[in-house]
Amino acid sequence: MKTLPLLFLLMVSWKAAAQPVVMAPIPVPGAMLVAPDGRGGVYATGMTGGEPAIFHFGSSGELQTMVTEHGVRSMPGHVSHEEEEEEFLLLHTPGELWLSGDGTRLLFPIFRHLHPVHVAEVLMVENGTLSRFLPVNEKVKYTFNGQAEERLLVNTLKGLQSPDRFHFFSYLGTHMGNDLTQLNPVLFTYGRSAAGAGSYEMTVYLNLESEGSQYSVVDPGCASRLTYLAGIGIPATSFFQPPAFDVLRMGPRGGRETLARGVVLGANAFACTEGEASVIYREGGKTHFMSIAGESPARSFFSGTAIENYPIGQISHHGLSPDGAHYFLMQGQDGRHGVFSVDAQGRASTILAPGFAGQDRVVKSMVVSKTRLFVLTEKANAAGDASDPRILGMYRPSLPAQAVQGIAGGSLDLPCLDCPPLAGMEVEMAGRKYPVAAQQGRFTITNLQAAPGRHEAVLRIYGAELRFPVEILQGGVPVLASSGIVNAASFDGALAPGALATIFGQGLAPTTETAKGFPLPTELGMARVLVDGVAAPLLLVSPAQINFMLPWELGAPAEVGVQVVTGNVRSQEARISIAPAAAGIFQRDGGAYVITTADYRLVDGSNPCLAGEACIVWANGLGRTNRPVNSGFASPPEAEALEQPRLSIDGREATILFAGLAPGLAGVFQINFVMPGEPSGAGVPALVNATLKQGLRELPFQFHARR
Repeated sequence: MKTLPLLFLLMVSWKAAAQPVVMAPIPVPGAMLVAPDGRGGVYATGMTGGEPAIFHFGSSGELQTMVTEHGVRSMPGHVSHEEEEEEFLLLHTPGELWLSGDGTRLLFPIFRHLHPVHVAEVLMVENGTLSRFLPVNEKVKYTFNGQAEERLLVNTLKGLQSPDRFHFFSYLGTHMGNDLTQLNPVLFTYGRSAAGAGSYEMTVYLNLESEGSQYSVVDPGCASRLTYLAGIGIPATSFFQPPAFDVLRMGPRGGRETLARGVVLGANAFACTEGEASVIYREGGKTHFMSIAGESPARSFFSGTAIENYPIGQISHHGLSPDGAHYFLMQGQDGRHGVFSVDAQGRASTILAPGFAGQDRVVKSMVVSKTRLFVLTEKANAAGDASDPRILGMYRPSLPAQAVQGIAGGSLDLPCLDCPPLAGMEVEMAGRKYPVAAQQGRFTITNLQAAPGRHEAVLRIYGAELRFPVEILQGGVPVLASSGIVNAASFDGALAPGALATIFGQGLAPTTETAKGFPLPTELGMARVLVDGVAAPLLLVSPAQINFMLPWELGAPAEVGVQVVTGNVRSQEARISIAPAAAGIFQRDGGAYVITTADYRLVDGSNPCLAGEACIVWANGLGRTNRPVNSGFASPPEAEALEQPRLSIDGREATILFAGLAPGLAGVFQINFVMPGEPSGAGVPALVNATLKQGLRELPFQFHARR
């Protein structure tokens, strides 16, 4: 992130975000705590069946229960206590959720009451399995300043994840009879050990006994790839006074510097990504924000009291996204919360205006997951008690600028970047409203009752209106010709798995489009071909013709049903037979067969196939090969036909060098052969008669050769 002059933010204009922001409700009952998963989703604590649980809301909208109280109680080695309800107190304490930097392990503490303290153990979910990461009442071994120690983990108060380690602030204690004494506040990390899978090693960053007796509070802060920020402080003298912290910066090589002394840290004071670390704090009545990219010096990004009429002293949370955008939760003069951001170029803008959470609702916490923002809100009742917790997810939807095409009477497929999969969305077009079926990244509207032509449509998502152009094309029921479905090379009914096939008819697609690359699309020009209900790869669609690939997965011999679907309108089903092999030879315009020399030049009267030299027959439908091939993907090299063909030329058997799929193409076969005869400079090019044989199928053809 670029560093900017001091007070730069006080000079930038405050403008609304250019793109609409959608705050979508996430259904987590009884939500009490949220934590980012780092991939655009969020973890949350909540209630299910009357017991506490941890939920995961993924980036594509799926919601699943990760851990329940019953699951914790059912863990191996579980010891029952008298106060059963305190065995999983994630919802009733300032609990935390931590995700590993690689996104594979979720850690969280549970608290147990053992007089005179609450002790904690850290549990881990990895590959769906629940286990203990840091167990209670087990001694941990570590070395600090050359001194070997062995102490009991007493209470994990706070923790964080970094790209490759977990950082914890905990008290370590020593048993003296039935009591725990010599409680020592320690900031330590756990990382994967060289001893093998499932093994971790502990490293102590800060031992507050050695820092001096005045320090007894730690905020673990956050860690980037090269910088680790933390705060150590002195407890407040009264309950209403916040503790004073020193902000420390620690590097990967053990170096350490103090960035600020005796300052006040709020919730979410620290925020880090892999390449950047930042901290926001209060000092002398002003809010300060420092950012460190890599190993560069720490610079103040802003330091002041207000931006226009927004008091930045009321910032309570902040987060950092991987693209360098900082988000700040602020409280306006009317007490309502809003969110502003500062991008990597230092431009400030209001993302969520004060009051975005709704009437009489307050924001309790905010986290950034990838580039998304999640906030936990509560509604305060007359008694002042918090109720009706909700999680809101921030999305920045983006629709195509070019016109989206649909079919009159058919459907409209709308790609939407970062659109939430919500129920109740609608599109309004030409005076009619249509419900939206939402999938990841795509919305579908069916039964379009709009006249052909260009229209402006409005997508409404949770209070936001997104406008986009639509072009409605003339549609109708696709009709297959009586000739049915044919081999794309021989134009007869011989078809095999992996063969290229052609459908002739009327109204097959509203436009003419060709596939642009691999893998071949299964939808092109709003048309699909279903083979026994499975969408087949497409090469070309047009109103009168479709070229497609029969899936390699088809059985043979077999009979299958084929339908063309245009928008959501289906043709009648045609039945076709599938043989193990059904060879065909491709032809050019004018009827000449596609034969080339070894250097891929077309064979004709001016470039004949010479005796003793290699030439290539380009074919279709030779059936399965000795190597697996994925439908619609470019063919791999050296995939030979299991049923090898034979080739005779003017009654003489030709030597076949290779008969298999052409690498880099889909469904196309090449038959490399040596032209029979003695190499000679004499002779006049002439048409020769050839026959390609595979099983019981014989295909006669002609090409130019000189013998």
